[in-house]
Amino acid sequence: MNSEEANQILVNQLKLLLNDTSQNKGLLYYYLGSVSNDNSVAKDYLKKSIKADNKIADNKIQLANILRREKDFVNARENLNLVLNRENDNAGALRSLAIIEMLEGNNKQGVNLAQKAYISNPNEDYVLETLIIALTANGQSDEAEKYKKEYISNGQEFDEDMRNFLDGKITIDDYYLG
Repeated sequence: MNSEEANQILVNQLKLLLNDTSQNKGLLYYYLGSVSNDNSVAKDYLKKSIKADNKIADNKIQLANILRREKDFVNARENLNLVLNRENDNAGALRSLAIIEMLEGNNKQGVNLAQKAYISNPNEDYVLETLIIALTANGQSDEAEKYKKEYISNGQEFDEDMRNFLDGKITIDDYYLG
């Protein structure tokens, strides 16, 4: 079975669970949005997730990430602020907001938010990478170098896009929107 077939089986099972009243529909819609390869479908599921269970933070963060990739920074920021109004130290929301700030040319604010995300949870997905990118974009290469060493010492390797950004071959827009 290939990954597309496995994904379709997962989607079908999640959809079946939507009929079970004992299940958290907000969580099921979140999972459906998370596994969708179509941004439009993912957005619809994530919006349903938010409507069904407004207490889930990650549904708003994932929706904001899609909106950011679509360059809808206003609505992306709105979703992230909903999370941060409840959890001002949510590393995922801080990280995503840092990216928006950098895409809008506010590199210093991007660094501040990326640092807050790192302090809150350095192990959250992509937080360390975002901090390295923010520091690099803000011209703080010596500080970025410290975090690059930490990243590598964690047994991780930069992917091709990250290497291209760090080498100046692509822009921050290329990296996050391209």
